[in-house]
Amino acid sequence: MKAQGLFSTVYVLSFIFLILQGCSKNTASVIPEKPMFFVKGETITLSSQLTSYPLKKDAKITSIYKIGAGGSVKTYKSGSDYLLTKDGGIQRTVNSAIPDFSTYNVIFDPNGMFSYTPQNPPFPFFWQVMIDYTIETDSTIHSQSLYLSDTLKSKILSKKDLSIYSIGTSITAGANTAVTWYGQVATEIYPNFVGRALNKLYGNLVTVTNLAVGGATSELLTANVTKIKADKPDLVFIEFGMNEHDRSKNMDEYLDNIEVDVKSIKASGIDCVIVGFLQQNPKWNNESYPRSVYFNLQLNEIAKRNGCFFADIYKAFGGLPQTKLYTDILADYIHHPTEFGQKIYYLTTMPVFLFDDNVTETKLLSFIQQ
Repeated sequence: MKAQGLFSTVYVLSFIFLILQGCSKNTASVIPEKPMFFVKGETITLSSQLTSYPLKKDAKITSIYKIGAGGSVKTYKSGSDYLLTKDGGIQRTVNSAIPDFSTYNVIFDPNGMFSYTPQNPPFPFFWQVMIDYTIETDSTIHSQSLYLSDTLKSKILSKKDLSIYSIGTSITAGANTAVTWYGQVATEIYPNFVGRALNKLYGNLVTVTNLAVGGATSELLTANVTKIKADKPDLVFIEFGMNEHDRSKNMDEYLDNIEVDVKSIKASGIDCVIVGFLQQNPKWNNESYPRSVYFNLQLNEIAKRNGCFFADIYKAFGGLPQTKLYTDILADYIHHPTEFGQKIYYLTTMPVFLFDDNVTETKLLSFIQQ
């Protein structure tokens, strides 16, 4: 079966736009910027009258809502649209206006895997809502600033203007985030989050230039090395692997090219952060779990050999409940993170910019949620 009613219609009509929105506009954001709207909540789906739970076990839910066209916000009402259970769960009511995820269907092949088509799988994006909450427990983020050059450390601490470039796939381009969908400008993505945090933590004015392109491989990095070296940003995020590991070309060729480009950029006095990738949906018949593991391990080795910080996205997402990952935290059921997923990228990349071990996760999130 396919998705029912309005969601199916919207999905079909907008499929081409969703592909295009992952393409690069070579956008530059000056931080602190004024985005169309900020997104605070964890993304979640709710089915029928079943109970769903936030990732944080001590979450005290304060609001449930959905972002719409033009940044409009549909806020759902406690009692009429949802109920909060005593153990911290959420339930839709019978007549709830919250999208019912029980109507979501993926067509699976006889082997239990799914094939990708413009209508399969439907995007959970259309069913996902956002929940705001407060928590009592917190965790401390440990500094990894030893991977930053002394030049960049000094520049940050002396409150000088900073230039950050990001280059990668549709993930770095912000594909399928609500802001990109409705605002057509990617602002709620991890490079911009890092820029906001640097501005709040240290007072730097940060320009974030995004060179990411949907569907790109590391060939995009090679094509832009000369530009990056000429522009001479202070740091570049390099995010590849998702689109290489499942292709027929030898993975090591891609990895070798990434390392050559990293060496070239580093030799020009530009700091690099290598960003890994998450385990995309293993039920997709195009996915290879061993190749995902291998590519991430080799990216980590490239980072080590070249004195770069490696943002271990695979590990960060691997610690999440897999039953929630593909329906609640990924907008496309395969590998595109929601705004909440982008926050996980942010929290995983941010340690390299911290100069002590006293910064909490809650504090880091407060920098990007206005």
